[in-house]
Amino acid sequence: MPDFSSFFGDLKNSTLVTFALASIPFLLIMLFLFWRAMRGRGRASQARNWPFVTGAVVDARVEARRSSNSRGGYSTSYYPVVNYEYEVQGHRYRSNQLYLGDSIGYGSSAIAENKVAPYLSGNRVTVYYDPQNPGVAVLERASPSSNILLFVVVLILAILLCTAVIMLAAFGMFGSVFSDMMNTIQTSVPG
Repeated sequence: MPDFSSFFGDLKNSTLVTFALASIPFLLIMLFLFWRAMRGRGRASQARNWPFVTGAVVDARVEARRSSNSRGGYSTSYYPVVNYEYEVQGHRYRSNQLYLGDSIGYGSSAIAENKVAPYLSGNRVTVYYDPQNPGVAVLERASPSSNILLFVVVLILAILLCTAVIMLAAFGMFGSVFSDMMNTIQTSVPG
């Protein structure tokens, strides 16, 4: 009978190396998204100390944007858009930045409508502005896109870890780890 142990050993090692190499792009994407999320959170933290002025809403609406997907279909996202004016040290500014970070589109127009509901045209609003660059302003000092980015990072990490555990279990690599742990526990417990 032929000895397949070296074949399966080589297969196991090459599969693990392939998995490790295939994980590198996902790890790089994770690091980039994590960096963007932390940068957004840092900016939100700085914005807590930004001065504020009273501004006026010029208009508020929900903007529908269609995008195509890889299967040739389309999806529609609904973005809250609030244009407002404010004045800092005699200079008038206009902005449409609702919150810090990237704009977030919603799959439901009702959610986007709820976001713009407090900002009726002509309403007075509190505008928080960057003292270093007063042209940069927001109505809400949060960075919700950072939370979405962190969620994606955790999701990618969970997928990679689950895949690694499944692969290691399939190759029986946990057997020795668990038996070593049990031996250590049994020898360390008095009795």
